[in-house]
Amino acid sequence: MGKLEKIEKCVQKGKEDELVKLVHDRDKNVRLAAIAGLGRAGKDNACNVLITLLLDDDPEIRSASASALGDLGDPRAYASYASSGRGKG
Repeated sequence: MGKLEKIEKCVQKGKEDELVKLVHDRDKNVRLAAIAGLGRAGKDNACNVLITLLLDDDPEIRSASASALGDLGDPRAYASYASSGRGKG
């Protein structure tokens, strides 16, 4: 099973820890898929990881992280996004 298939299985089973590991993969497509997966299946730790990724050097990673935070709907996400200087309040 490839990493992208593994991500989908992790989302279906709610395996947040596995998704968190994959957001640091060398393959950008794996990272982006894992970030999206955290937005769909993440819990408490997902919010913290995604907030950290708002400061990533890659604009696609930052954008995907912001989108995933929106999917989570965690109030901490909005406050962190706004304070990162990327949100307009």
